[in-house]
Amino acid sequence: MIFFKVRQNGKNYPDGAGWYCEGFNKKYQKKTWINWAGGWCFQNDDDEILDSVDMSREQFENTYRKELYDYLLEVDSDLGWLAPDGKFYGCDWAHHVEFAELYLGKDELELEKAGWVKVFRSVELGIPVYCQSIITLAQRDYLENHSIKYHYC
Repeated sequence: MIFFKVRQNGKNYPDGAGWYCEGFNKKYQKKTWINWAGGWCFQNDDDEILDSVDMSREQFENTYRKELYDYLLEVDSDLGWLAPDGKFYGCDWAHHVEFAELYLGKDELELEKAGWVKVFRSVELGIPVYCQSIITLAQRDYLENHSIKYHYC
């Protein structure tokens, strides 16, 4: 498997880049970058490939673990997880799954069943949205105060 270290426009990793594999989105007929946990984003003409390695996923994770984990927490992000008590935990786009597992100690489905709200960027709308229909008052207040809209999923 080939992993690419890519600097994307607008991405704010500590060193300005993240690790991805190449993919293709059939719905939009566009090339994508797939992060190591399965999240994805579209490739852009101005993306810059800084490095590449060819190794198994296990070798890759063991070799680059610290670098992969360091960029997950995005304190100033408008994307991430919103706890039932209204506390927000920011993460980068397409990194909700590994952030949940690494920092919150649960998988995505466990968090959603426990009442957490995933705030993500809608590909269609290009803005932060959520799709849980049942939320707490604290979550509603946070979402309204940050102009984050409900989006049918």
